[in-house]
Amino acid sequence: MNQVTHASTRSRRPADAIWRRGRWFLMVAAGLTLAASGRPLPGPRPNAGNVPITASANVRVRALADLTLQALASLETPQQAETGAAFAQRLANTRRFLLRVAWFESVGLQRRQQGGAGPARSLYQIEPIRALAGCRVATRQGWIDELAAACGQPEPAIARACAQLTPAGWPRANLIEECLRTNDLFATTLARICLEPVTAAIAAGADDQAETWAAVWKRAFTTPAQRERQKAGFLRAAASLDALWREGPAFGAGQR
Repeated sequence: MNQVTHASTRSRRPADAIWRRGRWFLMVAAGLTLAASGRPLPGPRPNAGNVPITASANVRVRALADLTLQALASLETPQQAETGAAFAQRLANTRRFLLRVAWFESVGLQRRQQGGAGPARSLYQIEPIRALAGCRVATRQGWIDELAAACGQPEPAIARACAQLTPAGWPRANLIEECLRTNDLFATTLARICLEPVTAAIAAGADDQAETWAAVWKRAFTTPAQRERQKAGFLRAAASLDALWREGPAFGAGQR
């Protein structure tokens, strides 16, 4: 049976530098409780940069794996009474889900804009309605500063851009749309924020994550048969990703 964990983790936290440093140390400590090799975990690379979409598949996956670690380090804290091992497993499941979604949605981390002039942006193919929902969560949870830090923009500018969003389409010259197209750390941070309202479990296994993708990320299908075909496509993509990216016993201990 697959281990399951919840995406939603906590309420609004203090946004100060001491708390952020402490939060990262908690994540590393949690991962170390699972480490079998005794070696320290690699932390997120500062200024990791975008995924090089023209590089080899191995390089693309490693780059996004670094960015997912960086995004989760900025947002996550242990739940009340959550053990270090459980915290690390929950983060590993969330990280794996984000990687699989991006790998599938962007055809192997190779496009940040939907083909055919479609509205989806970023490696996660985030549409205006999802960006709007994520911005509302970020405003409610006090995470506008995290979005701003991810893209190097002032918080008021991000807040204004969030307020401009509508479900119908991207406003002209909208900063959220621009950052989704151009900044993979920003997109990863917003993708994780979009998962915050989800109270259903995120499982470790590909089959369960395919169902989560269909129910939570894709959501709209024309027929049940289309839903099953696209879930099968997600599973094929997950298998190809997993062949490139293996996560070790400790959170963050990925191997190429």
